[in-house]
Amino acid sequence: MFLLTGDYVHQSPAYIEPVVEELGKLRPKIGTLAVLGNHDWWEDAALFRREFGRVGIPLLDNTRCILTPERKLVPKGREGLAIAGVGDLWEDRLDYQAALADLPEHMPRLLLSHNPDVAEEQRFIRGGHRVDLMLSGHTHGGQICLPGGIPVLTDCPAPRRLARGAWRFEDMHGYTSVGCGYSIIDARFHCLPEVTVHVLHSPATAEA
Repeated sequence: MFLLTGDYVHQSPAYIEPVVEELGKLRPKIGTLAVLGNHDWWEDAALFRREFGRVGIPLLDNTRCILTPERKLVPKGREGLAIAGVGDLWEDRLDYQAALADLPEHMPRLLLSHNPDVAEEQRFIRGGHRVDLMLSGHTHGGQICLPGGIPVLTDCPAPRRLARGAWRFEDMHGYTSVGCGYSIIDARFHCLPEVTVHVLHSPATAEA
């Protein structure tokens, strides 16, 4: 699968249609799923929704789907992997109920959240929704970093813990990709671009 965590364009809505056109050419075995980021809202969220719909990529902002044991993406189900998404923390609403409520207790849950700060957002914590793995972007890993990849500045209030790579908050695992683009300045320093590959195993497979 391809899981896209937002910020597809920067500074101009003219790039929306060509960018989504290219993303629509991805050919995963199962499917591509996405959420929007703050830059996508700043340029034209409505146009993004229309274009993603045109190329057949579901947007999971404040909703979810189920990956069945047969590796099919369906709107509802009682077995498989729940893949949920929430709206952008800065520009959209965050409906945790719509994304995560009423799932079977045994079902593993993966959450796409553009901004990793959602892990410590008080409404999310008070809601008590279990998330096993959160995948995020937004920070560019700092983009300009000290040697060793230590971010100088990020748009994340907890830069050392949530800004890049693998992290854990209580029982939830997370990963913040540094992404492959730029913001503000067209440069990266001690922060190589990345497209992250996650390999997920069912408990039965892991034990075997």
